[in-house]
Amino acid sequence: MQSRAVYKGTNCEYIDLCALDTKAANGCKDGEKFVVKSERGAVKTRKQFLILDGKKIIAFLQAGKKITDCKGNMTDVTTRLHARPLLEQEKWVVGDKGTQGIR
Repeated sequence: MQSRAVYKGTNCEYIDLCALDTKAANGCKDGEKFVVKSERGAVKTRKQFLILDGKKIIAFLQAGKKITDCKGNMTDVTTRLHARPLLEQEKWVVGDKGTQGIR
């Protein structure tokens, strides 16, 4: 079993959710997961889910700051993510009513 690889985001960084399969460090395939957390400590960071410039992103922002405070200087950290299998030998399904769960 692989060790847990958690990415801790800092102010003005973002993850491009639609590019995970091509940009993540080891790719990101069906049935895998990645873990992201906000930086803790003296300066706390929060996550914000946004659609900007046609991209669906998770933005990391310092507590009390807005996305506009980054003044367009956002850092794409998608390549720093490491995905790992969700469950061995099981296929998860996410769909319409009644089709969620393990197949």
